[in-house]
Amino acid sequence: MQKEAKFWEEKEENNIKCVLCPRECVIPPGDTGYCRGRKNIDGKLYTIVYGEATSAIPDPIEKKPLYHFHPGSRVFSMSTAGCNFECKHCFTPETPVVTNTGVTPIRRIFESSENSQVLTHRNQFSSIEKCFKHDYNGRIVNINPFYLPPIRCTPDHELFATKNPEENNIRKVKASKLTRDHFLLVPKASFQNKEKINTREILEKFEATPFKRDRKVSHKDFTKMRRMKAEGRTSKEIGDFFSLHPAYVRTLFVKVRREGKETFKNEHRSSVIEKDGRILFKNEKNEGLARHLEITPSLARLLGIYCAEGCVRKVTGRPNTFNIVLSFGPNERKLIDETKRLFLEVFGVEPVEREETTARKLFIERTSLAILFKVLCGDKAEDKRVPSFIFSKRKSIVGPFLRGYFEGDGSFKEKYADVSTISEELALGVYQLLLNHGVLPSFYKYNP
Repeated sequence: MQKEAKFWEEKEENNIKCVLCPRECVIPPGDTGYCRGRKNIDGKLYTIVYGEATSAIPDPIEKKPLYHFHPGSRVFSMSTAGCNFECKHCFTPETPVVTNTGVTPIRRIFESSENSQVLTHRNQFSSIEKCFKHDYNGRIVNINPFYLPPIRCTPDHELFATKNPEENNIRKVKASKLTRDHFLLVPKASFQNKEKINTREILEKFEATPFKRDRKVSHKDFTKMRRMKAEGRTSKEIGDFFSLHPAYVRTLFVKVRREGKETFKNEHRSSVIEKDGRILFKNEKNEGLARHLEITPSLARLLGIYCAEGCVRKVTGRPNTFNIVLSFGPNERKLIDETKRLFLEVFGVEPVEREETTARKLFIERTSLAILFKVLCGDKAEDKRVPSFIFSKRKSIVGPFLRGYFEGDGSFKEKYADVSTISEELALGVYQLLLNHGVLPSFYKYNP
């Protein structure tokens, strides 16, 4: 609702000086003040948000600018749209950050901040102690560095910048004060290599995911089976009626008796166990994984190849079994042989190779290994990401990962290499890795 405002003064040329707050904006005709809630219309000041409350809530009195006024009491607060503050140090929700689960928009931090870690300016992961968000109705600054993703933040957000990279004249500059003459700084990274992957911790991240049980009967049919059993029918008679093997009928009754009627569901939670020093899922038939996995150049290269060529799939007809599938072109014989060698060297498993119409594929049927790759790198093309532990590693690990990825999905020219992916998270992760190691990459996003 629009209403003529109070607390303003007339100025020359129909300008108006608003004196409601200490900013004392001088507002030309047709413009609004800094708060965007007061507007100069034909030489008069109007509030354009009159009666339009955006919030009404009782607050602690301590939030108000009052000194020792009824401590511990509450006060009723009401506000409209518009604000005369310029909040500092705020990014927009889509701003990407590197976390211990990959590159993700900052808004997701608020969805699952528990146990989350972010990559700091020292290139080390640190736990999140506190995060906050608030509504903002002010100006947003768009910073567009050459070749790199844009940065969007509030005007008072400070960034390290310099106008002469040759001199040691680095200072914090507000986003609103940056010009084309400025260079943004990338923090000098520190790296460490002494680390192993705890495979049990990784598999337990997946443990909460429901696995499907291969039930052959519905609840309705099972109710009828119980009725037939109560009537004295044998397992063979019940099996013949439902076209089931008698042994399956007996097993089904035993399982339901153990679980109870209420838990007769078509899914269950898998559990991770340790057997003979190996980590695997309960009821998994193969050898599983070593408890601790050394982070070696061979592992890094294998993960890079997987990010380019691989995926994780459920095995048809076996709902609790997953495998890794890598697809190669007909002319990638050398890369196929190397991938087979790397799986044998790192995990002691030999992939099965199959030739299809337009591609050659490698299959690794080991559920624990497939879930390891899924948690580290994603399971399909649009969900791929750089494994989080790679970010804090030296070139001896990062180099093989990037070479594996570029050889699988990229192309090499005389003076540069390029790569395309439908996963923005993977693209941003690769960009961050290159930036960490002193390479200034070009980043382009195609929007059809």
